[in-house]
Amino acid sequence: MAELHPDVSIRSKLTAVTLITCIVALTLAALSVIVFELVNARQDLERHLGSLAAVVASRAGASTSGGPGDRELAVRALEPLRLDPDVGAARISATDGTVLADYRRDATVVPAEATTAAITNLDGAVVVSQVVEANGAPVGTLRLQGSLDAVRTRVRTYGWIMSGVLLVSILLAYVISRALTERISGPIARLTAVADRVSRSRDYGARAVKESDDEIGTLVERFNEMLTQIERRTGDLQQARAELEARVRERTATLEHEVEERRRAEESLALAKAAAEEASLAKSAFLANMSHELRTPLNAIIGYSEMLQEDASAQGATECLSDLQKVTTAGRQLLALVTGVLDLSKIEAGRMELHVEAFAGVNLLKAVIDTAEPLARDRHNRLDIAGMDALGILQTDPVKLQQILLNLVGNACKFTSHGRIDVEASRLPRPEGDWLQVVVRDTGIGMTPEQMSRLFREFSQADVSTTRRFGGTGLGLAISQRLCQLMGGRITVESEFGRGSTFTMRVPAELPLTITDAPGSFRAADHGPAPVIIGPATILVVDDDAAHRELTARLLARAGCRVLTAETAGAGLELARTSEPDAIVLDLVLPDDSGWSVLETLKADPALRAVPVVISSILDDRTRSLAGGAEDHLLKPVDAERLVSVLQSALARRRTVEPPLAAAGRAGTTAW
Repeated sequence: MAELHPDVSIRSKLTAVTLITCIVALTLAALSVIVFELVNARQDLERHLGSLAAVVASRAGASTSGGPGDRELAVRALEPLRLDPDVGAARISATDGTVLADYRRDATVVPAEATTAAITNLDGAVVVSQVVEANGAPVGTLRLQGSLDAVRTRVRTYGWIMSGVLLVSILLAYVISRALTERISGPIARLTAVADRVSRSRDYGARAVKESDDEIGTLVERFNEMLTQIERRTGDLQQARAELEARVRERTATLEHEVEERRRAEESLALAKAAAEEASLAKSAFLANMSHELRTPLNAIIGYSEMLQEDASAQGATECLSDLQKVTTAGRQLLALVTGVLDLSKIEAGRMELHVEAFAGVNLLKAVIDTAEPLARDRHNRLDIAGMDALGILQTDPVKLQQILLNLVGNACKFTSHGRIDVEASRLPRPEGDWLQVVVRDTGIGMTPEQMSRLFREFSQADVSTTRRFGGTGLGLAISQRLCQLMGGRITVESEFGRGSTFTMRVPAELPLTITDAPGSFRAADHGPAPVIIGPATILVVDDDAAHRELTARLLARAGCRVLTAETAGAGLELARTSEPDAIVLDLVLPDDSGWSVLETLKADPALRAVPVVISSILDDRTRSLAGGAEDHLLKPVDAERLVSVLQSALARRRTVEPPLAAAGRAGTTAW
């Protein structure tokens, strides 16, 4: 069975098992019969030879004396053996071993050796020994030797008969097993065919036929039940699949609808974003234009009012000074409003840049205190500052930092009357880098939690009554917070209504450098008398605004300068080449070309490269101005003292490296 190929059919396997079993059984039976016959034949031969030996020994003993006559008697005693085919040889010997008679059936028989055993089984022969007695005494020995050839012949005959019987039995067993195994293998084969059809066609409605109530019938029943369950589950799965496909189609349609809606929403958002960007650009353009339109008359208002104050003071017309001061104050307030709106617009548009410089922190704090001191005196407040000597060198945007601190200290002075304002500055060491902290604490009106929630909103103050009482636009703190966040810090506030407020500003003490001046280059506004340029100096003013051009010329003339003016970029370059000025004050907005082009042309000309250029414009792009080689960038309306101070410093630096420049021709110029 172990040698049967696994792919052989079950019918062949059953037939093979039956045949092998039959062959083994018949073979064992045949071998048993043959062995039995062989043993019986040997035993019959032994009994026969024993009986025959007893008869022959009795006859030989009655006539044996050992003499010559005895030999004849002995030979006669052996004569009857010739009639027995089972005896092959015989011998009578005297007690002394003398052979008295010897018998051989034929010459091929070899007598066996003498032995003391009564029966000796040799290969192919059986030897029987019998004592010959005479008168009760042993006188010799008789040995009969029988051949097993007849036994063998009979066994061979039986073998052939058994072989024939075995062959016939195998043939009958094969025929019978083929007929009987069909009763077993047939249902299994038909069940296999049904299973194969189901496997190939997925026809779970097919059923196998039960042909009996035995184990095969039970197998068929279980197979049919399995098909029934599979068919039912397949139907359930198909139904579930159909429902799932319907749900998928429904969900797909929903998703497609949602995607379409989202696409439309994105398109709407894109359009809204484009519209918002366009509106932002329009707003920026509007604010820039309005800034130009507002700053231009403000230049004249502030400039002329300051000059009128100087003239009235020089002429002793003190009755006009108060009115002129109100005009100047109103103009500066309007300028602050315009500047605040523009700063807020730049912050919202992400165009506000930091101009990082290294400077001494004590100088900036002193400038803030000097600026806020008059306001504190007007409100009868005491202004104290502590810790500014320990700030060291700061590396940040000094202008924006000063703007934040001026707003915080100015608000404290404005909302406090007959009180105290404390300013505490400190440098806080941190692993990631030092921080600058400035705490402004006042004893003013304080704020409620609701008022504090609106504190940093644009155009929002504590409430309407506060606006009416103290004025202001509500932009200062909002812009200060935005600027503080731009520098990587923030402003926090603590307040109690009626008890005062505490504002804390924290910003990094050192920011990465972009465009830097030398350490300590921060120049605080000097509110003393305007400095006078030492020595003769020719200043060229290039500006398309006649009022600002005139005001700047009169300012520089009072500072002891000789002033040349030009209205266009072309005229300004021509005057610069012909008159060789000591310094140039340049506007960026010119009718025929931009001030950037004029600055680039001046710095590219070897003869004019060393002439200091100070930008004076409503455009706030100090980074580009300094990168282009300008000494400084001043926003209009330009502070007179600041302009004179910048020019004085630039001319002083130039005189240290070259002799004073001689005044040149005045063709096509207006001199003041």
